[in-house]
Amino acid sequence: MSEALCSIIVPVFNVREFLQRCLLSLKAQTYKNIEIIIVNDGSTDGSMTLCKEFFAQDQNVTFLDQVNSGQGVARNLGVSVASGDYIVFVDADDWIDKELCSDLVSRMNEGPLDFISFGLDFVTQDEKVVHEISRFRFETLSGDAIFKAAMLDDAVLSSPVNKMYRRSFLQEYAIEFPAVRACEDMYFSRAVSFFSSHTAFISKVYYHALIRNNSTSRSIGAVFFNSLIEVIRLESIFLEKNGVAQKYHHLFLAHVSKQIAHALVLAAFRMPVYAEYENVVVKLMGLPERRLANGHDVQALLGIKHKSVLKLAKFPRMLRLMAKILKLMNYSPY
Repeated sequence: MSEALCSIIVPVFNVREFLQRCLLSLKAQTYKNIEIIIVNDGSTDGSMTLCKEFFAQDQNVTFLDQVNSGQGVARNLGVSVASGDYIVFVDADDWIDKELCSDLVSRMNEGPLDFISFGLDFVTQDEKVVHEISRFRFETLSGDAIFKAAMLDDAVLSSPVNKMYRRSFLQEYAIEFPAVRACEDMYFSRAVSFFSSHTAFISKVYYHALIRNNSTSRSIGAVFFNSLIEVIRLESIFLEKNGVAQKYHHLFLAHVSKQIAHALVLAAFRMPVYAEYENVVVKLMGLPERRLANGHDVQALLGIKHKSVLKLAKFPRMLRLMAKILKLMNYSPY
């Protein structure tokens, strides 16, 4: 039997300064039956030129171009041309362990897994690891438990970069990222987990995410919050379309509450203009899903951290003050 082919899909947008380490980590993979798909998302800083120069002698690299549409759309394009049995997503300013493909392909080959999660850490530009997810409380999950875990961010994280996917599974259910500028991972993760029958976890860090102030994942403004609201709407439509909106009503409200709490923390820490921050708080706390989430069945699914943030959000100045105090203590959300 021939070795399984692994497709690594890398969306690229104006990250020339940070590309080198990512590209080196792709070339360093010990598993050799891979294809690398670089999707240029309308870069204007010479990022694609650097990629083409770096891989000039490699035959297993495909270069694609699209008008700037966001990394979710870029990933969709990459998947549409991929030939691999398995799919891995890597952001162009991050890097991966040289054994990622080798170890993950080996684990995927052991059983009928739709996707597999592995550890990742978050690293500052001065090489400081500020957060690490290196252990999972599950070894495997099956059926409905996968979706429930994903909805509550319990081991099945929103991030698509700490996972390997079976391409035939993504194709069978036509799972794609929505065409939004942020929070696209949130929808994709839930769609994957909803349709998945079997998944597994590897408690080892294979992925290193660079924290830089001007990255998409750390940009907080109208685009981010409008995308979050749009994704919540799309998730609601998804549940209705698949006939499970009533079944997962409380779970969905808890999921939305957790996402809103996280967004409020980011806003409190990162939005410089108080009036804009206050408008965001009012807008998010006024969403119908949030107003319906005060019942016991929903609250029972939330942790104390999220409950506390949502209570503080009733007093925006207090939440903002707490963020300032934590900043003085050198804490900030990664």
